[in-house]
Amino acid sequence: MEPGARLGPYEIVAPLGAGGMGEVYRAKDSRLGRDVAIKVLPAEFAADPDRLHRFEQEARAVAALNHPNIVALYDIGTHEGVPYIVTELLEGESLRDKLTGSPLPPRKVLGVAIQAASGLAAAHEKGVVHRDVKPENLFVTLDGHVKILDFGVAKLRPGAKVTSGEPAPTVVGGTEPGLVMGTAAYMSPEQARGQAVDHRSDIFSLGCVLYEMVTGRRAFAGATAADTMAAILTEEPPEASSLAAAVPPALSRVVTHCLEKRPEDRFSSASDLAFDLQAVLADTAGARATPGRSRLNKRRVLALALAGTALVAAVVGLLVVKVKPAGPRAGPAALTKVVVLPFENLGSPEDAYFAAGMAEEITSRLANVQGLGVISRTSAVGYDRKGKTIKQIGADLGVDYVLEGSVRWEHGQGHESRVRITPQLIRVTDDTHVWSDRYERVLADVFAIQSEVAESAVKAMGVTLVPREQIALKEVSTSDMEAYDLFLRGRQFDSHGYARRDIEGAVQMYQAAVERDPRFAQALAGLAQANLLMYWEYFDRTRERLTRAKEAAERSVQLRPDLADSHIALGYYYYHGMVDYPRALDEFGAALEIQPNSIEATAGVAYVLRRQGRWAEAAVTLSRAVELDPKNSSRLFDVAIDCLTARRYADANRACVRTIALNPQWARVYAARAWIQLVWRGDVAEAQAVLDEAGRVAGLADDQGHIVYYSVEFALVRRDYQGALRRLQVEARSAIENQERYEPISLLRGRVQTLAGQHELARRSFEAARLDLEQRVRTDPDDHRFHGSLGIAYAGLGRPEDAVREARVACDLMPTSRDSLKAIGPMWDLATVYAMVGRAAEAIAALDGLLAYSGWFSAHVLRLEPTWDPLRSDPRFQALLRKHEVKE
Repeated sequence: MEPGARLGPYEIVAPLGAGGMGEVYRAKDSRLGRDVAIKVLPAEFAADPDRLHRFEQEARAVAALNHPNIVALYDIGTHEGVPYIVTELLEGESLRDKLTGSPLPPRKVLGVAIQAASGLAAAHEKGVVHRDVKPENLFVTLDGHVKILDFGVAKLRPGAKVTSGEPAPTVVGGTEPGLVMGTAAYMSPEQARGQAVDHRSDIFSLGCVLYEMVTGRRAFAGATAADTMAAILTEEPPEASSLAAAVPPALSRVVTHCLEKRPEDRFSSASDLAFDLQAVLADTAGARATPGRSRLNKRRVLALALAGTALVAAVVGLLVVKVKPAGPRAGPAALTKVVVLPFENLGSPEDAYFAAGMAEEITSRLANVQGLGVISRTSAVGYDRKGKTIKQIGADLGVDYVLEGSVRWEHGQGHESRVRITPQLIRVTDDTHVWSDRYERVLADVFAIQSEVAESAVKAMGVTLVPREQIALKEVSTSDMEAYDLFLRGRQFDSHGYARRDIEGAVQMYQAAVERDPRFAQALAGLAQANLLMYWEYFDRTRERLTRAKEAAERSVQLRPDLADSHIALGYYYYHGMVDYPRALDEFGAALEIQPNSIEATAGVAYVLRRQGRWAEAAVTLSRAVELDPKNSSRLFDVAIDCLTARRYADANRACVRTIALNPQWARVYAARAWIQLVWRGDVAEAQAVLDEAGRVAGLADDQGHIVYYSVEFALVRRDYQGALRRLQVEARSAIENQERYEPISLLRGRVQTLAGQHELARRSFEAARLDLEQRVRTDPDDHRFHGSLGIAYAGLGRPEDAVREARVACDLMPTSRDSLKAIGPMWDLATVYAMVGRAAEAIAALDGLLAYSGWFSAHVLRLEPTWDPLRSDPRFQALLRKHEVKE
């Protein structure tokens, strides 16, 4: 086509290139005045209505991806019988142009690969598989951003045979079995066979690209395309690190894991691949700055917990969400990693908790060893290993060794009870049983068995113990077997989650264990933690509950100052109960001195950093905890909250999706994911769809107040006031209460009625809310939640001075310096009050500060919520929306 020619509203400016999928031109969009790229598709598309229809359907799916690492598809159309697609215009060069036959520096490889994997992850989550990932389809812009090209197009190319003399072309396209799709040198084995493919095929193809970047040569190469495909099916390429000395061994392992012949042996998702690539960066940095084995003070331990933050943030941003690492990691700073899987219960079904307890206790003992990275008991218990090989387990959990076994408890009848424990340690790389044993003793010897199993496993893994660690492996928790049995039952309740009934069950079991043995330090630590959860989750905010937690934690530390659990419990008392962040960090630091790889202590540090507003440090620190706790839905949801607050909306959304996959009955996660759709893209329909999904889940396990609140919120942004009122009419609870808010249903109803123009009904609702909230303020004047809601009630009743006073009190009680997360609520309440009482300038200033501070709210929310309708005609409000426009 010549310059000046038109395709619909697009004017051709200049040719950019041509290929098997058509010709590409630079063009001008006459409607929007922007430069675009137009690909004119082959004429056979127009000649085949079915193919053209399929193309249009898939193009619409790709257009919905909207990810920074995927080229944006703007439009599709047909002009005088010629089909075309319109995309963003990119300046830069393809990855193929950067590959000159020599290896690229590992840092550049990782920068490209992480972005490519992130883009693929976003596509896969929408059900779109690329099928032709290759260097030509990875474009690097002038500012270093990677864009994936030609999504969903290669598979639609009309059939063309691969001839023996052609250099690895893009080939064939239907979805029927027996047809081949892709580019020969980058095909997965299933593609080469013409079998059906899924997202794991893209992972293999990206592995081929990775291999070429780090070694300077293709993983599979033959004289012809047919020879290349034969190599893909039958040959294993040399380890990347054996061909290029600069390749970190951990990166070489990632590449190898991508290139597994069987799809089920590869990474299970592109998100997991992206995070493992990030982990390689962190490991490389750690290898250069690993501290010595000398005794660590608390500040130094905290520094270790934060190591790598600057590197990770600088190269790939705050966080790319990870569920699991891929296989064992190597390198000077890498730990030997092990998972203790739940032991099989060979006794009666009622003894399952006892078998689980054996594995958990061995896990706790191993966690004391400096040279080991031990996957948490939470992730081990929640891991579904059914039908998986040891190699797959190693890949899923990122471990070098798997310790498993069986337990039979033979209850005594006229003679002593006996236990039979049969453990075995398996090396992941070659599926070798490096150690196994059989123990059959009286029940009272169970602690000695646990110590012997842990010590034998450590020795078999080649890890050297220092004297302190040898002592820790042999510690006996209690001599009272009934107390120990109660402790294990408490642990069982702990593993269920944060529902009130489970926390109360844990409290009861730990309390009974302590009553049996008042010197049982682990049970005391568990009791302190369970009581703190009752307080933190607002199930019981009494001073008595907090006092019980403090006494148990302090007693645990007094009895066992060398026990990490004791310091962790006291750390959470200072964090949850007293909001004393320096002392909390001191206690978590003490725990890390004892257990340098403690997941709970590392997570505790992250949670404190989050409350201090140190989002980048918190995200990276928490990612380290997630690495050793990859199946813990609570940890993963915490990652989502960090990413949401830091405006990493795509990562926050992915973390919520993965959390739901791990724990599909957690109501709060659905609510958070729904809210993310609103603040991220202003997508009310998708937000409501997430809540609808929650409504189809039977037996949601936690309080559903978040679901109620957002159901009403989304009805409001649709201006469906009657729908919001109907939702409130069937609500049985009197208030929505959580850590961030206390909102009486009457207050929420008053807001909706005001918007609906039902002013007399609204006044009655606000009055009912006022009576409730004033009583609560009198009872607990230091709770910011009551003051903030009371301010809104006063505003609804036409009492502006009282309204502003109470909203300001809420902000004073919960400033950002006290709690960076909880402070968001009072800031929002103050802005709401200002808007309700007609103080526009102050409302806009408050909103400006809030949007600058936190990603929980965005310009999308302000545009949609009717609360801000009184401000819409104000030029300052419109300027505010432009200033805080969401940038993905």
